[in-house]
Amino acid sequence: MDNFGDDTFYVNAQWSTAKNDWVLEDGSPAVELDPLNVPDGSSTKECLMMVNGQLTPAACDVASQVLCENTGTPGPESEDDGTARGEGYDICDNPTGIQCRNTQTGELLVGGETSADNLTTCSLQDGAQCDYNCDNYEVRYQCKYPMPECTTTLPPTTTTAPPTTTTAPSTTTTAPPTTTTAPPTTTTEPPTTTTAPPTTTTAPPTTTIAPPTTTTAPPTTTTAQPTTTTAPPTTTTAPPTTTAPPTTICEPIREWSPWIDLHCPPTECKYGEEHSLGMSCYQTGPTVNDSNTARIYCAENGGVVVTLSTPDEVGYIMNEFGGDTYYVNAHWSTTNDEWLLNDGSAADGLNSLNVPDGSSTERCLMMLNGELTAAACDIASQVLCENTGIPGPESEDDETARNEGYDICEDPIDIQCRNVRTGEILENGETSDDGLTCSLANGAQCAYDCENYEVRYECKYPMPECTTTLPPTTTTAPPTTTTAPPTTTTAPPTTTTAPPTTTTAPPTTTTAPPTTTTAPPTTTTAPPTTTTAPPTTICEPIKEWSPWIDLHCPPTGW
Repeated sequence: MDNFGDDTFYVNAQWSTAKNDWVLEDGSPAVELDPLNVPDGSSTKECLMMVNGQLTPAACDVASQVLCENTGTPGPESEDDGTARGEGYDICDNPTGIQCRNTQTGELLVGGETSADNLTTCSLQDGAQCDYNCDNYEVRYQCKYPMPECTTTLPPTTTTAPPTTTTAPSTTTTAPPTTTTAPPTTTTEPPTTTTAPPTTTTAPPTTTIAPPTTTTAPPTTTTAQPTTTTAPPTTTTAPPTTTAPPTTICEPIREWSPWIDLHCPPTECKYGEEHSLGMSCYQTGPTVNDSNTARIYCAENGGVVVTLSTPDEVGYIMNEFGGDTYYVNAHWSTTNDEWLLNDGSAADGLNSLNVPDGSSTERCLMMLNGELTAAACDIASQVLCENTGIPGPESEDDETARNEGYDICEDPIDIQCRNVRTGEILENGETSDDGLTCSLANGAQCAYDCENYEVRYECKYPMPECTTTLPPTTTTAPPTTTTAPPTTTTAPPTTTTAPPTTTTAPPTTTTAPPTTTTAPPTTTTAPPTTTTAPPTTICEPIKEWSPWIDLHCPPTGW
């Protein structure tokens, strides 16, 4: 508004009646307009214009001035300690360390490292340095300063003596033996006396004592009566068997067709280019004197200097523009010793093309007489620009598929639509995020900026032959009764014999085992002894980092 507020010009926005919202020319939502309170458009006012300082919907055929917007390229970056001192930063004359930090990504480099894009170097000697297409960096330096006062420390030392263990001798006590004598048990028959008839001489009576007699009782035999056991009868019932009447099945067969992809959205070039390959559109421009002018011309027309990325693209460019001389999107990096794209990224597409190396005097890549050649960057040549096109409409339907020979029934019962790139599947009646609708009536349909889809259809066919099934029939068998024969059990006779009675027990001597008593060991731990070592004096220098310093931002327009 400050620079062009009085002019009338178109703004990058178009009213979408389908979405009822403003969208950018590439079809994406114009979310930047949300906080600006832009009035809605209509079917007759599909364009957005700046008129007298106001954003206003208007018809797309109103005469106006043109205001273009291009994206510039960042220039060089440089941060060093000399410049920082000149701006008043307190940095020592001989720093001992450096760190460089990308203010956009936070990537941190230390002394001697190079950034991930191989464009910025961080060194103690030169600071943060980058020649072209650079991010903004800030730096900080580490310095050593002498300690203003030494520090004395008296650390105590503690010594602990190991514990001492004392064990008392064991004491053994033996009890005297104990003797027990059992009395004998004797059974003795009474004595028998015999008297002789009287004679002239009467002899004195003689008494004979019989020895002890041991009496043994005769054995006793006991015979048990036999026992008869009869088991109860057992009844067994067989499980039933079931048989049902036959069933006939005549369901139709449901089958899906193969995936069908007969149409790919064509590429629509935004600036009327007549040459395209895939999503790339190509246009030639005027003759320029150096590579930088060629780059600026292509950027002003919405693109970049032609970028060769595949052998197929090289073949197409050679067929269409092989006789021309033009710059190619690449420059030689003496730091990395390889070709890089103009945005600083690796030119991986050139690896399979056998491109010769560049040098410090031949830093640009050109197409000369059909050959990719390293050359100086100030050679006059034609301009060849490359722009990214927009996919056109997408259409897949069953009628077109039948005309191409696909066997699809006249009345499909279902449809599925699948995104060839992402694999997303839409069912009948669904709509994708890019606006494609999937319906049984129309197939897969999208009007603008569409991805490629494939479709398949489900059909019903009559079963060629019905299937008859004979289910099981239930039959119940009568129960079966089984009676076991009686069982007789006879116990064997039992004989008991009494032992003889005479028993003389020998004396029994019992000796108690000795008893040993051992006193538990006694442990004595000496108290710790603390020894204080002599004092230690520390005089290490102090290391400090400076604040982050950002005095230079890469300029735009390189």
